[in-house]
Amino acid sequence: MKLPLLLLLLGATQLLSAQIQFTEVSFPWNAAGSWFGSVAFADIDNDGDQDLLITGLNRSNQPMIKLYTNDQGEFSEVSGTTFEGVAYSSVAFTDVDNDGDQDLFITGLNDANQWIAKLYSNQAGVFSEVSGTPFEGVKPGSFAFADVDNDGDQDLLITGLNDMDQPFAKLYSNLAGTFSEMSGTPFNGVNPGAFAFADVDNDGDQDLLITGQNDANQRIAKLYSNQAGVFSE
Repeated sequence: MKLPLLLLLLGATQLLSAQIQFTEVSFPWNAAGSWFGSVAFADIDNDGDQDLLITGLNRSNQPMIKLYTNDQGEFSEVSGTTFEGVAYSSVAFTDVDNDGDQDLFITGLNDANQWIAKLYSNQAGVFSEVSGTPFEGVKPGSFAFADVDNDGDQDLLITGLNDMDQPFAKLYSNLAGTFSEMSGTPFNGVNPGAFAFADVDNDGDQDLLITGQNDANQRIAKLYSNQAGVFSE
């Protein structure tokens, strides 16, 4: 039975290989390229196409950020954006104010050699920086959005190194697009590290797993249970 099964699997693999073919597409930025950055797709103008954001160091090793709109597969650069170019960056789109537009959160190193964490509100495809946010600039780290308190808003967790080069993990509650830091969370700061939200106990709340190196130089992997927005190890 093993031989027929093996032949069947080989045949299926060859069939899939024959059906899936990729071809390179020429894009409008003339192969400027970047490194030590991030990319993200989102439909920023609600036209049904996935638009594109690119960050990182350009060929002159300067932090950059470029936004491209997609019109049925044809990309064009958006001019006049207010974004700060960043390298060693993380970026993500999400609708933080529930207005139907994809807003943007960015962390990274700007051209003034400052580590930043900034939120940009999207109004019908036009972005503007949200002032007065409580976010701390983070050196190479991670962040993720999740509705941890089940109020319909996307809350935010950030991990990484602060200005004192100490690992931190901070959770920010989102109330109708306004963020505030949640005090008393039990999370260990990590850097480098990784984390993910998931409802591991099927109670309807987003639990949290964090891995990485803490401030005692210990490698950790910790699971935090979420009970109505309150986490415990």
